[in-house]
Amino acid sequence: FVENERARGWVPSTFEGYPVRTEVTGKIRSLSAPVAEPLAGVSHERRDEVRPLVGGTSLSAYVPDLDYAGTLGMVTYDEKILSNAHVIAMEPDSAEFLAIGTAILQPGSIDGGGIGDRVGVLQAYMPISFDPDTENYVDAAIGSIDGGVEASAGEQFSEQGNYWVEAWTEVSTGDIVRKSGRTTGVTTGEVISTNWNGIVYYGDRGAHFVDQIVVAQDNYSFAKPGDSGSAVDKGGEFVGLLFAGSSDRAIICKAEGIIDGLGIAVEPLPGQY
Repeated sequence: FVENERARGWVPSTFEGYPVRTEVTGKIRSLSAPVAEPLAGVSHERRDEVRPLVGGTSLSAYVPDLDYAGTLGMVTYDEKILSNAHVIAMEPDSAEFLAIGTAILQPGSIDGGGIGDRVGVLQAYMPISFDPDTENYVDAAIGSIDGGVEASAGEQFSEQGNYWVEAWTEVSTGDIVRKSGRTTGVTTGEVISTNWNGIVYYGDRGAHFVDQIVVAQDNYSFAKPGDSGSAVDKGGEFVGLLFAGSSDRAIICKAEGIIDGLGIAVEPLPGQY
């Protein structure tokens, strides 16, 4: 996958005897949003205060004088807020990481959330390197949930009736996956690659990601800005977190790296339910 026709010209037609196929995707960008209009049919409710906390709803960190939002991916089964690092652990304009303990807001600030809408604080994140020689695998972070804030593990907001994500799985090319996001709601799409390697732009800074899932879309039909952090599932099992894309591709970091890197539980703990 290459950014433009000029880049396509730099790619050899064969590599070590294997044919090389290229597709132009445009620039791949992170999908948090300072402005993002929802699709028709996506209710305003998911951009309002939602209690108990559930996936698919508006979320951001508290960054003074900056309004933006992404998506709460899911409440994990060990009671953590799971989303992208660039949604709850990064200052969107500079791509600098925020301090542990930074407030997390639901709804996010672009949707009217303020410090009075704090639901937790940043607890941990997986750092993203902007060194072009360093490979990144995951854009993910977790927050603790404040006392007294109700939360429903695994539950996802849907205008057609909420659903749950439990356990995790891998995907293959041709699989159909689903997500619930702040901007485009519940959508499905087809996996077209499970080992994407390329540059993701956070503002003007590019980070080299490898081993990513790609879902095809038509003019942001699967995901658009504001959907960053959405939990992607296949048949109710967690596949990964949506974090970037272009108008015809959506990029998802894989569940296994997120779970291992952050030490979270995406299925009920013994005796929990």
